[in-house]
Amino acid sequence: MTLQRRDFMKLGVMAAAMPATLAFGSGNTSTEDAAFADDATLLNVGVKKQLFFDNLLVESVQDITREFHQPRKVETPVLVKDKPWEHIVYARTSSGRVIRDPKDNLFKAWYTDWWLTNEQVKNGLSWPLCRNEYAYSEDGYHWVKPKLGIFKENGEDTNIYAGDPKTGTINVRDVMLDPFEKDESKRFKSIYLLAPIDSTGEGHFDKSHFHIAYSSDGVHWKDFDETPTFGKLGSQLNDVVVLNYDLDSKLYILNTRHRDMGRVSMNPRLPRTNSFFGPFAPGNFARQNKRRIFQAESSDLIHWGEPRLIVGPDEQDNLDDYLYGMSQYRIGDTWIGFLNLLHGVSDTMDVQLTYSLDGRRWRRVRTPWLTTGPEGSWDGLMAEFCIEPIVMGDELWFYYNGNGYGRHDWFSEYVREGVEQPYKDVNKVGYFLGLAKLRLDGFCSLSAGPVREGILALRPLHSVGSGIQINAECANNGYIEAEVMNEKDEVIPGYSRKDFDRFTGNSTKHQLSWRGHKDIPLAQPGSSPSGDSMSKTFFRRVIFYMRDAKLYSFNFSA
Repeated sequence: MTLQRRDFMKLGVMAAAMPATLAFGSGNTSTEDAAFADDATLLNVGVKKQLFFDNLLVESVQDITREFHQPRKVETPVLVKDKPWEHIVYARTSSGRVIRDPKDNLFKAWYTDWWLTNEQVKNGLSWPLCRNEYAYSEDGYHWVKPKLGIFKENGEDTNIYAGDPKTGTINVRDVMLDPFEKDESKRFKSIYLLAPIDSTGEGHFDKSHFHIAYSSDGVHWKDFDETPTFGKLGSQLNDVVVLNYDLDSKLYILNTRHRDMGRVSMNPRLPRTNSFFGPFAPGNFARQNKRRIFQAESSDLIHWGEPRLIVGPDEQDNLDDYLYGMSQYRIGDTWIGFLNLLHGVSDTMDVQLTYSLDGRRWRRVRTPWLTTGPEGSWDGLMAEFCIEPIVMGDELWFYYNGNGYGRHDWFSEYVREGVEQPYKDVNKVGYFLGLAKLRLDGFCSLSAGPVREGILALRPLHSVGSGIQINAECANNGYIEAEVMNEKDEVIPGYSRKDFDRFTGNSTKHQLSWRGHKDIPLAQPGSSPSGDSMSKTFFRRVIFYMRDAKLYSFNFSA
């Protein structure tokens, strides 16, 4: 039996206990993790898309560079505070979600509204009543905030669907369209944090509990009878939750924070201030109290495993960098994560890319991928992304959260800390929803320049696919040519470079051809080194010749 690339990674049960910073597929792994990183079964690529975040598939390059590409922002936010009942629109990590519903093709957004006033801040209130609001759009740009008939404010109907001071404050809510659910009345699922409110209006995090709810329309919600549990933590977690799923394993995934991640023993003899951020002891894992990314899995959304660390701060992070939250989604065999980095001293936020083959061990691209806007702009202080992108033709649409006034916590903490800062008017604070776009699967490319021709030789890859599809673009005088070799490194007759139909265009789905032929002959069945028969063992090596061109992805096609 031949293992698929991801199937092999799932068999590495020891991977859960390995450090999140271990390399994989790089060719430079240590002896102890080589069995998990550089095994030949990873070269069974099937017909799934292959990206070039690392060198797993690359045997040799000449005059080829790797480029990472940033999304292009729409200049103005698409969803802002514009209703009289809205106080602080708070589209944040695990407090804002956008989905395009395939049932009616509408874009649907869920976001939070903090009911916080300047007077409450001055009185020391830090966790106010939060309401959840809903909006929809036909084109993704212009949003309707419908009157839902659920909550009124000052006698006016609103788009608020949850957040009742009689039952508590819902500060964290994440919504997803459940791909496993067959019951139409439960199409949407949500995880939310409910905290009781005292007579002063303060919510109490220490008494909070998480709940799981379901809905047919994303507006009218009902809790499951059973409260979710997270290993030995019971029904309590920290305050960031991002729902996702793995279609292969049929598991729900929750990227979150561990409830105890900040509960460490600090040296009481060392001085400290009243800062929102506690002291940090670099290099001491027993005093690791920075925000970092944990993950839990569940088969039913109710019973979750103990959250395990998947991405943590390391020596390449600055002393004041905190890993605020991370969402993830998969292209082919590659999980791509969007890691929100909070920079404590400036109180700003931007986004890094992360990637993984198994969803457990992640590597980071250190250059910021989604950055803040220019000074004075609506997203000039913070930019964060916490959901999966939406595929729109040949583009990926990213609905991100931005803030240009108030920063992360200064607007609500300055009185408690006793510090002076310019963001004192909470009426101006808004974490609005912006839109950025990227070429389909265009996160990174292997690129050749205009002067020298570049050569990219892939390793021999196993696939039963008979064709090759690429996502690539060429400049005005650029081109891509290819040839295919068999497992003996002999060019397959008729599939040499001279037979190739040169590609000079720009396409996310271009089928390669040789004198008009798109199907590549499959090699004869071989045998494994142990002598066992291996039916349809098709190894082929692809070599690309490129000039002034970018190759974003490729896949063998059926």
